[in-house]
Amino acid sequence: LVDEFRFSKGLSRNNCLDLQTTIDGNLIYINDWSDGVGAQPKGEQIMVIDPDGNPLDSLDINKAHPDIDVGRVLLPSSSGDNYFFCGSDLSEENYIVNGSIYKYNKSLDSLLWRLELPSNPFTNGRRYRAMNMIEANNGDILVCGTVIDYEPDGPIASQNDYIWTGFITRLDADGNILWLRLY
Repeated sequence: LVDEFRFSKGLSRNNCLDLQTTIDGNLIYINDWSDGVGAQPKGEQIMVIDPDGNPLDSLDINKAHPDIDVGRVLLPSSSGDNYFFCGSDLSEENYIVNGSIYKYNKSLDSLLWRLELPSNPFTNGRRYRAMNMIEANNGDILVCGTVIDYEPDGPIASQNDYIWTGFITRLDADGNILWLRLY
């Protein structure tokens, strides 16, 4: 061990998730933080560090929603922009938990667009959990994971009233869904 660094929000729990390499050779990852199990505050940070582990930039996503930590996936694109999937809507006014994809610029200081994946709370209560995100050769973004649909046939709401299915969706760089398939 040459050197040990500790970069955290100063709270009791910090988890590094989905480490990726950026187009300029730096590293980017998601820091999941909280004061502990079930505690508030909690949220996410997208961290950019240099190859030696020194912090360069970050984006704080402070959201006290129970589903913020559902299906987080990060993708630095070949254009330098960054894509982020989260189970909940990160805007301050909403607590939508069906699944959203965000596109930030390279410096993480501007949200270019947000796409909420299709769901109807009155019919299927669909929620998405991403497991992987890749960039196609033409710049399209492909996301795969699990979709959870509410099945209203059960007498009471329980875990048995949900159907879990795989999904893959393809988006263009402007956030338009080209196709979405359930498997």
